[in-house]
Amino acid sequence: MADDSVSARVCCPRNGKQAPSFDGRPVLEPLCAAAHGKVGRSALPARIPARQVADLMRARRSSRAHGEVGGLPVTVIIMPDPTFDGAVRAVETVLYSVSTVLYLPVLVAIAGLLLYMLACLGAFLGEWRERRRGARLLVDGARAAIDTCVRDAATPLDAHLERIVQSAEGAGLRRLDAVRFVVRVGPALGLMGTLIPMGIALAGLAHGDLPHMAQNMTTAFTATVVGLACSVLAYVLALVREHWLRTDMLDVAFAAEQALAVRE
Repeated sequence: MADDSVSARVCCPRNGKQAPSFDGRPVLEPLCAAAHGKVGRSALPARIPARQVADLMRARRSSRAHGEVGGLPVTVIIMPDPTFDGAVRAVETVLYSVSTVLYLPVLVAIAGLLLYMLACLGAFLGEWRERRRGARLLVDGARAAIDTCVRDAATPLDAHLERIVQSAEGAGLRRLDAVRFVVRVGPALGLMGTLIPMGIALAGLAHGDLPHMAQNMTTAFTATVVGLACSVLAYVLALVREHWLRTDMLDVAFAAEQALAVRE
C-alpha cells in the first residue's frame, strides 16, 4: 500500500464517535481523543505516518487496526479510495448501459432465429417428402452435369468430373451449415436474453418494483427456453442432413467413376 493512497478514519473506542476523515493524505492526524476531551492536545503526537498504519494493517490482514494515541486506545479504519470507487462505478455504468442497449436487439434476434428455424423445418419436411418419392436434387443435378460433360467430350474428363463432385459436396455443406450454425448461436442468444433482463430485474428489485422484476424474469426464462429449443431442433436437422449428404456424395462419386470408366 503506497503512502499517498491511504484513506482512513480514526475512531475512539470509548464512546464510538468518529474523528474527521483524511482521505488521500499521506498522514493521519488522530484528533479523536482530544476532540472528546479525554486528553489534551498537547499530549497527542502531531501525526501518525501512513506507512506505520499500512504496516499494521498488513500485519493484521484486516481493514481495521488498533493502537494508542497519546496513551488513549484508538481504532484506525482504512476506507476505500473515493477516486478508485468512482472509476469502478463509471465502468459499471458503461457496461450496464451497453447491456441495456443490447436488450431489444437480442430479443429481436431470438424471435428472428425462431422464425428462421420454422422455415428450415418446413424446407426439411419438403425435402424429406421428395426423397421419399425418389427425387434427390443434389444427386440429380450432379448426374445431369456429368452427362453433359461426357456428351460434350470435355478434356481432361477426370478433372471436370472431380470439379463436379467437389461442387456438389460444397453445395451440400452450405445447406448443412445453414442449419448447423444455430446449434451454437441459439444457446448464446438465449443466455444473453436471460442475463440482460435479470440484471434489469435486480435493479428494479433494489427500487422495490416487484411487478417490473417479475416481468423481466419471465422474459429472461422465455428467452432461454426459445434459444435452447432452436438449438435442439437445429441439431436434429443437422444430423439428418449430414446423413443425407454422405449418402448423396457416395452416389455422385459412383456416377463420376462410372462415367470415367465408360469414356475410357
